[in-house]
Amino acid sequence: MSVKASVGVAWDTKEGNEEDMAVPNMAERMKFLEPSIGTTVPTCLKEGKPLRETFVATAANERYFDVDTCQRVLGSILKQLSEKLDNVRDLAGGILCDLLTNEEVRLPFVQDRGFLVAALSSKDDTVNWASPTTTFAMMVKAMNIDAYHGPIVEGLCVSVGGLTESVVKSSSGALLDWVRTMKKLKGSKHMMRLGRTLLGLLEREKKNERIVVPVLRTIHLLYRNDAVGGGEENAGEWKEGEEKSDQMINDFDSRLLKLVLAESHGSKSFKKLTAIVDVLIDFLGHGMRVEGREMAGTPGMSLKFLMILLAHPFPKIRKFVAEQLYVVVLENEEVVAEDGRVDEVGELLLETAWDGELEEDVGKGVREVRNDLCALLGVQLSDKARSAKVKKGGVKGGKEVDEHESYQSLVSTAGR
Repeated sequence: MSVKASVGVAWDTKEGNEEDMAVPNMAERMKFLEPSIGTTVPTCLKEGKPLRETFVATAANERYFDVDTCQRVLGSILKQLSEKLDNVRDLAGGILCDLLTNEEVRLPFVQDRGFLVAALSSKDDTVNWASPTTTFAMMVKAMNIDAYHGPIVEGLCVSVGGLTESVVKSSSGALLDWVRTMKKLKGSKHMMRLGRTLLGLLEREKKNERIVVPVLRTIHLLYRNDAVGGGEENAGEWKEGEEKSDQMINDFDSRLLKLVLAESHGSKSFKKLTAIVDVLIDFLGHGMRVEGREMAGTPGMSLKFLMILLAHPFPKIRKFVAEQLYVVVLENEEVVAEDGRVDEVGELLLETAWDGELEEDVGKGVREVRNDLCALLGVQLSDKARSAKVKKGGVKGGKEVDEHESYQSLVSTAGR
């Protein structure tokens, strides 16, 4: 059926009792043509008003474009400008420049326009937004603007936790440069805000591997460079007179541990589990306290969970955990509860075939070696975690056995 513009063309409906629809003819459509569209639209955009007042069904002064809308739009563009794809950054950068620098149609309601323009300015006339080294250095400057902090951090996390070497290197370097600058300037508020933003991302994007894994990798990078957590250097960065600064640091660690344990429960993703292990290993080197034979606080719960993972059903996970623990023991002998047993712990971690069978009919299986290691490290596991056997199709007492049910008990106590 062809459509003739000069006349209304009926739309045949399947049901004969329905009212026919028609394409309006040209004369009817001409009524909606705006003769001064070139001047009307810029004026409406500048004043934040709709194109035709007759379209407004509520208050006459209602705005369709306001401060919140503008902040969300610019935040979304800045997030794309901070992410890992070169083509996306190039397009987002061009659009953002047009929005901020067009004086003929000036975009209203831009919060901290001067600071944002300054952060995105370059000595060169043109900016190659696809270049990671150029773009990420600008993004960390804009990250100090409250209105756009969250979206930029989210985009940076995706880049830092990505796979492209040039993007990872440039984004990680820019973020660490920002951290070093904040430390020199005693910018405790900015550092604390970064921590809250990262925790917020983990809470909001729970079980979303595309976001969670890069965020965990970013946190791992920050821990390795004493930028977050309970390190002694960090504790000295807080402003004098803040009586609860130590508590704030501990709160970050405990909240992060709780979120990490929740992410691990039921996960079969090797990528996510290795990122979780990296963060758990980081806890062992920050704010560690040993009371007698058992490590206390966040490090203690992290070590306990790592011991559980040493008997994980996935051989690759067991092997990865053992390798990371071996490095920690070499760097920090305080992890070992028994004096003079560091070599023995290292030997168990290094020489055990962690990708072997969990249970052996003859000799010690992986789980039994893990239990010996727990004794040397002063970790007390439940009887269920020490002896549970995971078998294909195996049941015990009519129920399938899962030694990782103890994850839930760790999650419930992590925030205490």
